[in-house]
Amino acid sequence: MNGRWVLVSISIWLLNPLNSNAQKTIRGVIRDGTTGAALPAATIQVKDTFTGTIANDNGDFILYLKTTPATIQITNIGYKSQEQAISTTSDDVIHIELEPVPYQMEETVVLAEDPAVRIMREVIRRKREWHPTIDNYRAEAYTYQSVANDTRIATIRQAILEVFWDREKGVRQVLKSEYSTANSAHFEKTISLWIAPDFYQDEIELQGHQVIGPTHPDALDYYAFELVGKRLLDDKIVYDIAIAPRSELQAAFAGSLAVLDGDYALLEANLRASKSIESAPQPFIEGLAFSFKQQFRRFGRGVWLPVDLRYEIKGKLGISGLHFPVMTIKGVSRFSAYQFNTSLSDSIFENAERLQRDTLSVRRDSLFTRYPDKVPLTAEQAAAYDALDSNYTLVKAFPPSGVFARFIEDDWIPEPPKSPQEERDGFKPEVWYNRVDSAHLGIVAEKHFAPLLKTHVKGGYNSGLGRWFYGGGIRYLWGKDSNGHLTIDYQEGTAARYNSDSYEPVINSLHILLGKNDYFDYFWNKSLHAGVGYYMKALNTKVGMEIGNEVHTSVEKSTDFALLEGSEKQRVNPRIAEGTLRSIALTANYGGEYTGWGVFIHKRAELKIEHSSRNWLASDFSFTHYRLIIDWHFPTFFRRRFGPNALDLRLVAGASAGELPVQRFGALEASYNGFTPFGTFRTLNGNPYEGERYAGLFWEHNFKSVPFELLGMWDMGKKGMGIVLHGASGRTWIGKRKIPSLGYAPNYVEKYHHEIGLSLQISGVLRLDFTRRLDRSGWSVGLSPARLDFMSQDVVEKR
Repeated sequence: MNGRWVLVSISIWLLNPLNSNAQKTIRGVIRDGTTGAALPAATIQVKDTFTGTIANDNGDFILYLKTTPATIQITNIGYKSQEQAISTTSDDVIHIELEPVPYQMEETVVLAEDPAVRIMREVIRRKREWHPTIDNYRAEAYTYQSVANDTRIATIRQAILEVFWDREKGVRQVLKSEYSTANSAHFEKTISLWIAPDFYQDEIELQGHQVIGPTHPDALDYYAFELVGKRLLDDKIVYDIAIAPRSELQAAFAGSLAVLDGDYALLEANLRASKSIESAPQPFIEGLAFSFKQQFRRFGRGVWLPVDLRYEIKGKLGISGLHFPVMTIKGVSRFSAYQFNTSLSDSIFENAERLQRDTLSVRRDSLFTRYPDKVPLTAEQAAAYDALDSNYTLVKAFPPSGVFARFIEDDWIPEPPKSPQEERDGFKPEVWYNRVDSAHLGIVAEKHFAPLLKTHVKGGYNSGLGRWFYGGGIRYLWGKDSNGHLTIDYQEGTAARYNSDSYEPVINSLHILLGKNDYFDYFWNKSLHAGVGYYMKALNTKVGMEIGNEVHTSVEKSTDFALLEGSEKQRVNPRIAEGTLRSIALTANYGGEYTGWGVFIHKRAELKIEHSSRNWLASDFSFTHYRLIIDWHFPTFFRRRFGPNALDLRLVAGASAGELPVQRFGALEASYNGFTPFGTFRTLNGNPYEGERYAGLFWEHNFKSVPFELLGMWDMGKKGMGIVLHGASGRTWIGKRKIPSLGYAPNYVEKYHHEIGLSLQISGVLRLDFTRRLDRSGWSVGLSPARLDFMSQDVVEKR
């Protein structure tokens, strides 16, 4: 055969419709063949492939075929499945009518065990056979999300994503392209794009709760199952099974499941969140309600994966004095083009964020416009795109009410997050007031000269002392991943005689100006420090060494001024042991820095050893000071719930050898004029206990809303109410020969301080603390911030 005939033969084959690989997009509508009613959520799959789509609420669908001819399968529970061949010459619009398959209910037989238990036991067993064969998968996803008030859609967002699942690493979703109404910028910072998990998985995370899934190996212990009906899918029975949590206090689901007989596989999950999830106290949320519907189909050799997800979330935001109307978020997601046990890039999972943005994606870009497999919008949704403009803001759609509503501006949009350099570079004031400095007026300037080099300088004036203060420093990062640091810091100014993790100078200033006693004592410190440290990421531990040269002198009280008339005079500022203190300090820190008031979860420990010597350091002082702090969080009851019941401990302890100067004494903190945060003795008001040695244990157990739930008072949880049991014990020690040389009466006791109390959490933000002293008579009532135990300190630092 010569070349000309070969060319002719190939041309004929390519042009023959029977051999065509042409692409084709079809549109269709699926209805009940008897009533003509639309069949929302009917599934459409390309036979012998992992590709398909779903119908919208009106039964409409769009399906892109990469090659033709092809056969599509249309299924819906309670109907006979239908197949339809598609070729290049087929109509672009097709109408599908599914034939209902009625099921004649059998006579009910009462058994000792509900048949649903046997069915679900088999579902769980079958899952143990096929689920381990999947190590990972990737899929294409289209998702639609609308936000509505009581009368209309407020905004719409559509997106194309890639979904990645790995058995060990979890789920990641990469946003490829999106399209939304013109006003979406007003909503996106407040309402995130959300794709819920696969309800066939063992563990399902929902709003911070770790929920046992309906097919978890232990599901029969957590849920009660009841067979409530049967339907047919073609000639196979579909069991309708009601599911309910055995305990209302457990984070769980309730609703119904559809199980296919023979395969014993989930076809559908129609679930809502249990009371314990919807009533869980959450800051700024006055109530939530979740409902989900998800369908599953077989892929490959007995593997069952989700083909869609429909969800509705109803919530009401607000706190005391500020309330917003009920918000309804509806979403539809379609999953297709699965690939199993394939190579997934490690970079996808290196980012801890579950929803990531493709850096190349652009709003309203051509990728979304030409994407063929979008689920069609309904007429109402399409109209919203035309009607909504950028003037319809979040506040217009959900107008606030309450005494603080006037402070919410109509054009308010959260500012985008700043880069670390933008956040830190620039000038900021350093202003406070106390009985020694009087007005401390200064400014701090920070600058990054390179990604690894940071500098700062500061200066100002203390009006009471009539002296200038100033300082500066440099910090350089080194080593792999910049885990090491070198620092040099110089300061000259007043310093507090004991450190506080609970009270910043600004808070102290407000109390003094209101006529209350100064919390701190002070001395003048001229100091130069140089340090080196390294962060061991694998151990989450930072170690460091610092050499210091400090010159300490006493300062006197300069003012008794307060804004309120009749205020008591401030106490005298005690003198210190003056001289030059040269020391070397070693530190080891596990778990990061501490944030005061017990607001965040901490799991950390810190040890510091400081040594000063008259001999080899030429210091005027000779001592060794040891300081240990441990903060730990122990979940106790209902661990799967968002912010489970938990015990929090804070241990502060220190000891010394040699002659420890008073300006290095340790302290156990006190409450401060009705402010009673965690980590303080709430029945001790005004000034902390101090000493050469000290030991204090502070603890609290947060029962959250569980006590109210046990009484059937579920609305109390929605309002952020909760119960906390707390207590503290501790004391300090000062040598008897040391006390006369101090020149002032230190605040300490010669026996242990013990206290216990109960707190009422209010609106998920504040606590009212009632505390009883046990070693002597005394009561305390105060306010403190509630613990935000949905956030740990490492999350705060990342943000």
